[in-house]
Amino acid sequence: MLIQADTSSTIETTAENCSYVMVSAAIHSLLRNFDSETAIEAYSDFKERRQRADEILFDLVGQHPQLFYIRRIGTGQEPGEEIWSLTVATDRDNEQFPVELEARGKTLGFKAAVPSDGSVLRLLSCRLLPKAAGQSDGYTARYCLRLLPHYRHRIGIPSAIQTRMATMPICGEHVPTQDQLKAWEAFLKIEEKIAQARQFCVSFVAHNYGAATRQITFEIDVTSATLDGSSEALLDIDDFWKRVKQARHEDLKLFENAPTENNRNNCQLGTIEEVDPDSSTIRVKLEREFAEYLIAGEYQLPTTGYLVFQARGEIAQIKRKKKALEALHKGHTQNPYLGNFLFDARLARPCDTLIQLQPQDLLLPSANLNQQRAVETVLSAPDLVLIQGPPGTGKTTVIAEICYQVARQGGRTLITSQANLAVDNALSRLIHNPAIRAVRKGNRNSVGEEGLPFLEDRVIGTWLQNTANDCEKNLKMQLDNVEVFRRLLASSTRFTAYSKAEEALIQQQHRQAHLESICSSQATAHAAAAAELRLSTSLKSELDNLVAAMPSVNWRDPAIVDLLAHLQPYASQDSSLRSFTASVQAAVNLATEVSLTPPACGIFGLAAWLQDTVGVWARETQTAIAYADDVVTAMTNAESAAQIYTQNSACLVRLQQDCQNMLANEQTLQQKLQQLQNRQSQINFAAREFAAWLSSAYSNIFSILAKCLRQRQNFTANSIVLPAALLTLANEEDFRPWQQNLNQYQTQFNRFVQQYRQWDKVTTLASELQELILQAPKVLEHAPSQAAIDSATNALHKIDDRNPATVLEKLILSARSSLNEIQTPLGFWGRLLEWLLVKASQIQQLEPIVKRLYQYNRHFKATIKLQAIAKLHAIQRQAQIIIQETEPSEFQPVLDSLTSEIVDSINTIFRTGLDQLQQQTKLEFQQIKETLTDLQQSIHDRQQKIAITQEQLATSQREADVQFRLMAAIAKEFTLLPNLPLQLQALAQQCLLNSTDILAHKSYFSSRVQFLRSHIEKLTSLISSLDLNTVLSTLKNIVDIENFHHQKHTNNTLYRLTESQAQLQTVETQLQQQLEQIEQERSWWQSAYEAIPERLKPIPTTHLFSPEFLHQVKTQFDTWQQELTQEEAYLRRYQHFVSDWISKLRNPSAQDQNELRQIYLNNANVIGITCVQAASREFSEEFQNFDVVIIDEVSKCTPPELLIPALKGKKLV
Repeated sequence: MLIQADTSSTIETTAENCSYVMVSAAIHSLLRNFDSETAIEAYSDFKERRQRADEILFDLVGQHPQLFYIRRIGTGQEPGEEIWSLTVATDRDNEQFPVELEARGKTLGFKAAVPSDGSVLRLLSCRLLPKAAGQSDGYTARYCLRLLPHYRHRIGIPSAIQTRMATMPICGEHVPTQDQLKAWEAFLKIEEKIAQARQFCVSFVAHNYGAATRQITFEIDVTSATLDGSSEALLDIDDFWKRVKQARHEDLKLFENAPTENNRNNCQLGTIEEVDPDSSTIRVKLEREFAEYLIAGEYQLPTTGYLVFQARGEIAQIKRKKKALEALHKGHTQNPYLGNFLFDARLARPCDTLIQLQPQDLLLPSANLNQQRAVETVLSAPDLVLIQGPPGTGKTTVIAEICYQVARQGGRTLITSQANLAVDNALSRLIHNPAIRAVRKGNRNSVGEEGLPFLEDRVIGTWLQNTANDCEKNLKMQLDNVEVFRRLLASSTRFTAYSKAEEALIQQQHRQAHLESICSSQATAHAAAAAELRLSTSLKSELDNLVAAMPSVNWRDPAIVDLLAHLQPYASQDSSLRSFTASVQAAVNLATEVSLTPPACGIFGLAAWLQDTVGVWARETQTAIAYADDVVTAMTNAESAAQIYTQNSACLVRLQQDCQNMLANEQTLQQKLQQLQNRQSQINFAAREFAAWLSSAYSNIFSILAKCLRQRQNFTANSIVLPAALLTLANEEDFRPWQQNLNQYQTQFNRFVQQYRQWDKVTTLASELQELILQAPKVLEHAPSQAAIDSATNALHKIDDRNPATVLEKLILSARSSLNEIQTPLGFWGRLLEWLLVKASQIQQLEPIVKRLYQYNRHFKATIKLQAIAKLHAIQRQAQIIIQETEPSEFQPVLDSLTSEIVDSINTIFRTGLDQLQQQTKLEFQQIKETLTDLQQSIHDRQQKIAITQEQLATSQREADVQFRLMAAIAKEFTLLPNLPLQLQALAQQCLLNSTDILAHKSYFSSRVQFLRSHIEKLTSLISSLDLNTVLSTLKNIVDIENFHHQKHTNNTLYRLTESQAQLQTVETQLQQQLEQIEQERSWWQSAYEAIPERLKPIPTTHLFSPEFLHQVKTQFDTWQQELTQEEAYLRRYQHFVSDWISKLRNPSAQDQNELRQIYLNNANVIGITCVQAASREFSEEFQNFDVVIIDEVSKCTPPELLIPALKGKKLV
């Protein structure tokens, strides 16, 4: 819609160049509008259509700069892309407006896509539009542009235009329509007619004032009834009474003399209450102020006069509405998007973020959640908010809260409605607040009771009184604060002493708790020491008995096992005992590894088991291990013999496999020799066939080329048929070098054919053009002047196209156009002018006059006809030039030369290829034959080696059998030995049952023998180092020392416990005395806390006597002292000044009151007025814009009526 003031006058009109590209749809639309539908078909190639479209645009908007109105439509399909509309302006003086558009009565409009980098203007559509579409509105930016094709001028879009357009509002597809504005204008015309049909003027001859003072009956002279007081506008009696009845309850004016243009002295009489046509009377209810004037004697009601009901006010209001429509049309709005959402609320911009109000920020704390949310929405919305609710839901409360919140932000609000009552009702809800400065504007006679306090002459008194009350209230509050702070700070010293007593009490309680904790831990330590002493004494007694019973000790006795377990920790305290324990454990681990199972007893029992049992087993096992070495030796010999046999067997298999592979290669080589012999024969046959083909190659190829030229067909390499044997050989050998050469000749010949095709088309078009020109032979008999023909020829040279056929097509179109102009009949003066121009053009001295006649009479048909004749002569001359330039050369020499080159090329290529292939075949045959001879000699040598290897294999097999029988005999003797380890015995027996397992277990058997030998030697060494008597004596000394230490530690813990218990008893006595002393102070503090005012009272987190809260209160005393100092300083400095200021506010002088009144009005931030009165000149000059405009009871407003205040608002509610 129309959304912004027309700022185009401030935009530079310096011409800018801008490059464009056109999509196919835009090209077709442009050609269809400016040429015809058939013209599109005439340009079969896209390049030609684009060139023609560029020519049209160059003539319209490229040759000379044009004034454009540019609008932002919205976003495009690509990221960052925008859609713009560009329209050639029609509402300004434009001397260079395109003649073509002027003749059509249209303007030109484009829709274009603009990328984010501004590299090019991509035209999506091009249309002829009504001239009204070329007018400026609030969405338009004005620029003087030349549009040039991008493929020639890569200049893109000027950055200044992009920067400017980024600040313009987006109009979308909602461009202002004349239909919507015309509908509103028609509505206002109807309203104006209705208003004019209601007014009347009639004289009265008597009244009953005196008998009545508020409702007066006037006796009228019906015959004097007129429309406006003029004797020329008499009203019919029935029409008069009809108008009077329609005006019931409407305002009536009193004129002492007949109302005229020069007589405007009147007063507001009142409203019509009752009409009686029979008695010719009208009863009027006097206006309140007018009745008071009469009662006070300030005015005397005349005996005769005129009663007038004027519609001037309504007509004036209608004019204001019309002016508002005009402002909307021109974009004179505070909100640039008003035109969008005023017609369609859905087009209002959404809220980006919602502003949330806190309860302390509200003017009316009683506002419910829905009302608060409505206010938050108004503060957040950028354009429009619609609020709807039944009566009693608080809409007026919301209006008051909106005014307050806007005032807090430094803004100004307009409250308006169709009715005065709604405006007054909304203002009455504004409670006094320093941030709100409200004033009621408009006709004071129409203001209701609720709005009277806000009139200019009354609102200042209310404001002064409220301001004085606020100042007095603030001063009293500060005096009260000083009194409260002094009273609170008087108890500061006692509170400090009490706080320290509480801190001392807490410290004593902490000391008591600390001593209780120490006593508890010391009692626990003493009990633990006594228990350890009892255990130590018991172990000492039992160990003495064990030493006495040595060596006859049953180490597996449970009591002995339990005793040794308790002594284990003591064993770790001496190095000799630790060494003994480590030796026993190492020996036990070795015994376990050789499959011996230790008994379940302590370290001393294990030592006895090692000496008695394991030592005997080790001596018996050493004999068997010595014999096992012989078994290992026999296994090694047998293994060596088996390995030799395996090696000979593998060698034989490998030689036999190599021999088989050589025999297969021999067969393959013999097959390759046969293939090479066959290929040699094939090459010889192909050479003979090629020689036969070559004898007739020239005539055949010439015939093929001649046929292609006659039929205007392209020549291809497949058109030449080569010998089948030659092609087969070439395909098998992948030999095709002739094809590259033929492609070269193919291109050369096809270019020659294309020249003949073009020549055919040119001759056809030239014949068509000649037939067309021959249709006007009589016209061409009178040739125009050479200057006219040259001028027409120069114009034809602008047809720039490299394709002569395309040029001829354009010449045909031009010739048809010229013939149409020639065949149009001329009138008498046209024929006369034609004859004069023809005669004058034949006289050289009159040539300047002819040119001037052409220039000033170009719109005469006679002149146009002569120009068309000259153009036909120029077209005929241009066509002859094109025919001469296009005619191709003679074909016979070209074909002879091209055929000879093709035949020579094929002969050279195939001769060379066959010779190379024959030499290559012979070389391969000789190489394979030599390889076959060498392979046959290798086969003979390999067969001899196989025979030798078979004899060696038999010898190694016999040797292996002997070694296996010897190994089995030794193993059998080994299994019969006494005290043989079970693992070795089982392994030897398994080898006897299955001789193949002997070699598989040889390494394991050898490792087990070595393992047993090593472990037995280690066991023997460890067992010899164990001495039980010495170890037990050392352990007994350690236990005795440990028992002594336990006795000493138990006595020390008992002494510390007794001392701590005595200290605890002393602290408990002192703490009881402190509690008795502090109870009185706590009672005082509780009463003092309750006396603190609620607004200053700190809130304890736990209780009144907690140290944290007492510290908080102590800090609060410091704060109160600072506030007291500040308040006292302020009162010393300003108390008398504020008191004087309050006195002046309550009783201001006339000058002060006038100055304060002006300050208030200049800074008023809530204005109330009806919609129509907001268009008055005085109000518009005083208040040009508002941050928020609130229209109450909007459903009662007509669209033009609500438009008046809407124009002034940045935001509409």
